[in-house]
Amino acid sequence: MEEDKKIIGTEESNKLPGLSLYNDEEPQKEKEQPLISGRITNALTESIIATPKSLERKYGLTITDETIKEAVDSNGNIPKLSAMQKGVLTALEYQLSLLREKPSVKAYLEKLKEKQSPEDNVREFISLEALCGNINGKEERWKKDKQTRIKDELKALSETKQLHIYKAQFKDEDGNERDALVKEYEPYINLTGRETHIQIGKRTAIAVEIEFKRIFLERAWDRYYLLPPSFFEATGSNGRKISTDEYKSLHILAMNKSWSHYHHDLPEAEKYIKENKIIDPERIDQIKEKALTHTPISFEELKAMLEKEVKHREEKRRFKYFLWEAMWALININILTEKSSIDWDNETFTLVYSENPSIPRTYKPGGIWEKNPYNYKK
Repeated sequence: MEEDKKIIGTEESNKLPGLSLYNDEEPQKEKEQPLISGRITNALTESIIATPKSLERKYGLTITDETIKEAVDSNGNIPKLSAMQKGVLTALEYQLSLLREKPSVKAYLEKLKEKQSPEDNVREFISLEALCGNINGKEERWKKDKQTRIKDELKALSETKQLHIYKAQFKDEDGNERDALVKEYEPYINLTGRETHIQIGKRTAIAVEIEFKRIFLERAWDRYYLLPPSFFEATGSNGRKISTDEYKSLHILAMNKSWSHYHHDLPEAEKYIKENKIIDPERIDQIKEKALTHTPISFEELKAMLEKEVKHREEKRRFKYFLWEAMWALININILTEKSSIDWDNETFTLVYSENPSIPRTYKPGGIWEKNPYNYKK
């Protein structure tokens, strides 16, 4: 049975569409494959967690805008994705990013870089086992019921229009570069209906062909979050894999807000340290920590992204418990540091990003993160 499980997703090889078959007779060829890290683009994370307030704050758009009016419900809210759908979209983006050196994907990205609009969207076969491993944990990837659930969510996402907004540049007929605000109301993906079924021992591995909309690849070469190896195996403080909406929304929010800290603030801090010849380790840590600290975020901003409202006492108690757990999980996989905090009185939380998120932690969070101060039973 162990021999039957030598199939993984798109991480390291693509001998089969959307699948990688490890063959003991070709170990050297597998080792020679370049290791490509997964990425999550800012354009996609922003779209997943968008709210009317966030769109107005960033783009000056309100529900009077024609595109926004079409996308909001009767209460003026953008329909919310479920925690599962957020997980599926994150996993899809991760799997697609691993294929960015593939000629078809690379050609699409090159056109975007050249300020051109590609005529056709990228279509790729994606392994259900790979998605299942990302969403449910690597030990769950072969479970058919969980693969079926993911396939159902893919179908739902392909049938549900969502609002996609991003800033882009294009060349006009005279070759001049122009700034544009792109507003699209469409599904994130389309299922083409094509599938590849591969019989391996007693198991059938399935890859489905997915058409990815532009939101997945917009600015994928320079505005993204680089996922650490431990990202998809995050657990709560109880040691079990964490999959709450609070966690899914918080980790997408954290990734979305990280770009300026890693690509602007931290390089500026390092430049300042070098120019001023600062050698005191404590002072260096303070300067870098400031560069990696985001301004306090209100509870309300996170609540607005959740599938369920948080109004009643029990809902508020549950929110506090799972917000703490979500923060703990991000600290435990080294996306955030223990300097991150929650201000319960002012109902805000502060994200302090890790300088080296790709390096796994070797110990559990301590101090204020040693034990959840709230109790909650489902």
